[in-house]
Amino acid sequence: MSKTGQRPYEILPAAILIFSSLAVGLSFVFRSPVSIYVGASVAIVPALFYMLFFKRELFYPLLVFLVPLSVSLLIAGGTKADVPAEPLLGIMMLGVVISLMLNPSIDKKFLLHPVSILLMIELCWMIFCSINGELPVVSLKRCLVRFGFIAVFYVLFSKWMTSPLAAGRLFIIYAAGCIIPIIHGMIFHARFNFSSIAAYLMPRPFFQEHTIYGACLAFILPMLIILIFNSKDFNIRGWKLFLLSLLTLLIIAAEFLSFSRAAWLSLAVAFVFRLLILIRIRLWMIFLFLSLVGIFAYQNSTLILDTVKRNEAVSNKGGISDHLMSVANVQSDASNLERINRWKCAIRMVKAKPILGFGPGTYQFVYGRFQSRADLTRISTFRGTNGHAHSEFFNAISETGIPGGIIYLALLFFVLGYGLRIIYNSKERQEKIIALGALLGLVTFFVHGFFNAFLDTDKMAVLVFGSIAIIVCLDIRQRKTKNTITPAKDSDG
Repeated sequence: MSKTGQRPYEILPAAILIFSSLAVGLSFVFRSPVSIYVGASVAIVPALFYMLFFKRELFYPLLVFLVPLSVSLLIAGGTKADVPAEPLLGIMMLGVVISLMLNPSIDKKFLLHPVSILLMIELCWMIFCSINGELPVVSLKRCLVRFGFIAVFYVLFSKWMTSPLAAGRLFIIYAAGCIIPIIHGMIFHARFNFSSIAAYLMPRPFFQEHTIYGACLAFILPMLIILIFNSKDFNIRGWKLFLLSLLTLLIIAAEFLSFSRAAWLSLAVAFVFRLLILIRIRLWMIFLFLSLVGIFAYQNSTLILDTVKRNEAVSNKGGISDHLMSVANVQSDASNLERINRWKCAIRMVKAKPILGFGPGTYQFVYGRFQSRADLTRISTFRGTNGHAHSEFFNAISETGIPGGIIYLALLFFVLGYGLRIIYNSKERQEKIIALGALLGLVTFFVHGFFNAFLDTDKMAVLVFGSIAIIVCLDIRQRKTKNTITPAKDSDG
């Protein structure tokens, strides 16, 4: 302790303020947008370390807030990183590992929950496929990223979620972090009269393109709307309700202007799923329905293809109706044709390596040689440098084989099953509401995941793994509540 009676760490806030001011000042001297952003990021690093060691309860919400604000920058060796979110994620991941080694305070019921076990099985299988994969270094890096997502966004979030309202704050904080990207995007978009063509680049530099931007906004919308309609249950009143309503309206407007067809479709499916929950649909019913749809589609594939081929609506041309109808255009819509090309490549890759796949993260480097000239589009490349398989499922089976695809589908149905069980069986209204919001958000992801693959990005991973943690924690809370209710003993008369 110093002579003034202060502990050394108590003078840290003042030192951090001085350092941060200098960093921001120097960044403005150079005046370039990149230097200003880097300077601002560097300025907050000391404050973040301070919170990590002395105010940890503030660190996680801040990370959630910064995820949608992060921008992709080139670092050493040509590698890209989302700054400041990914460096913070690495710090937190290291902190989680060290804290678990020194003081394993994670609830064993959480770690031994079937969903947690499935996530661990998936990670172990990814590591095994990486060792035996096409590009082991690339694959092991992808495994490290997935471990970080699970450690921070799943395990650590379980400690933060002390109440249903705390779980709901995940979505509110993330939505608040989207305000600057949305306003920045709208200003850019307005220069082009909010055209659908300009929407592709509108979310940059915060989101790479409009599909992940639309997918993330679609994920948080159900929870925000549900919180507004059930505000009294969470004591959200007055100015808090007003600000939450304004934020939700901003998200709705941004979602519409994203012109992301898959995001719009995912919200429509989430709305239908909400109606099905009202009639207490069961998991086996969902499984049976999807199986029947699959059988029907297979048996009538010729008729369906003939119908689809007559659809000439093209995205980014014409009105909103044409933009929506273009989802089923496989004749002239380049985006849809390229997506089918990627799916076919994934299937050919599965046939080549059905059990282990080519290794996590390798699809973009491998699929080029599995393309057929008949499937190429104007946006195709034989170098195979244009990203993923445009599907979480096809990504999984091409990179981790058929077992990886089975694990992904099992995780999907497990999460849906536990989410429905909480909604139907929980005695606490707050738990039902939060479980519903988290589950509908995950439904938008599962639907969107059929057309795109975003789970390996921090902007989507924080929502997916955070929502899964919400459902697991609420399931454990529900079981504890159920076990504490003891039946009354029969009287002997």
